Amino acid sequence: MAKVGAAPGTKPAGRSDNAAGGSAGIEIVGFPQMLYTRTFGDPDTLFVPLLEAARDANKMLTRLTGLGEERANAVTLSGMQLASSLLRDNSFSLVAIGLSHENAYTVDLNAETLHMRTRLYAVMSGRTSFFKVEIAGKISGGAFVVRNPVHGMVIMQVEEERFRQPNFFPPRWHRNVCGPKWNRNALESSRSPLGQKHITRCA
Repeated sequence: MAKVGAAPGTKPAGRSDNAAGGSAGIEIVGFPQMLYTRTFGDPDTLFVPLLEAARDANKMLTRLTGLGEERANAVTLSGMQLASSLLRDNSFSLVAIGLSHENAYTVDLNAETLHMRTRLYAVMSGRTSFFKVEIAGKISGGAFVVRNPVHGMVIMQVEEERFRQPNFFPPRWHRNVCGPKWNRNALESSRSPLGQKHITRCA
């Protein structure tokens, strides 16, 4: 499986020295409890390792169904394997489903999707603006869609390799991610009336 945590005194791959920790809840669809981390939940820290761990679980799902296991049972077993692999890191514990978390991740092995909801900050002309985003895509790979969770509008599409860059999700976005107009466009999209879309491709 992908290594999610790091040994004491080391930092996870792709994480800078000034990256914040942050809390998060991880829901594995079909698993009776959520996984919780108080210190390892920021997207810059957790998104890629969780994606890779979910891919390992998805490979197990494929193997089981190939051996004749019913899909529903294979999904359950693969979800248990994913939860077990995450719990090997002492940063994670089990909590009840339904609690609110700073960063929320959902792994759906049956649909083969990873979904994340988080909040980001952008600094424009010396002013800090706060906005929430959802990021969703296929566990198997490809572009992930970034949406405004309020209106469901697509803000941009992001290639997976962008997530692997250190500090792609810094606590405050002091620099633009996809070009000089990204922050402005993202904020304008988050404030746009329902039905108006602005899509930016981030490759």
